[in-house]
Parts: sequence; structure tokens; C-alpha cells
Amino acid sequence: GPIVQTQAIRGEWYESYVKNALSCPNIVGYHWFEHIDQPKEGRFDGENSNYGIANIHDEPYAELTHVMKRINLEAENLHDKAGDY
Repeated sequence: GPIVQTQAIRGEWYESYVKNALSCPNIVGYHWFEHIDQPKEGRFDGENSNYGIANIHDEPYAELTHVMKRINLEAENLHDKAGDY
């Protein structure tokens, strides 16, 4: 995915992703890849990125999770507006 500078921008990208997905009537769901970030020292394969919705201490990123909550509450209505192909 794209590399962004802040959690707020991650929220903007998430909102765009979800709105795009929900605009397609044949999409039946979406999900987030990771709950918690990987440690800066890396995993067994060296991956050490900010993929989670929470840091390595399980503290949620407020800017990101606020957007997630808001857009997920709108999901059903957004998908209903997608219409048929």
C-alpha cells in the first residue's frame, strides 16, 4: 500500500478504499490486514511496517479508528446506493 506521513492520512486512504469497494454492488465485504503493528526490529521475515490499527502496545490510532468507525457505520447505506450492474 501507499506510504503516508500520518494516521489521519491513513484514515483518508481507508475511507477512499471503503467507498470505492462499496460502490461496487458485487463486493460483499472488506477487512483490515493487521490489528497490531509489527515491532520496529521486524518479524522473522524482516517486515516492520505500520500496518495495524493499533501500535505494538495495543493502543489504537485514534485518528484512524475514528474514520473507520464513522465510515463503517455508513457502509450498508453506501452499498445500497451502488445499484445493480
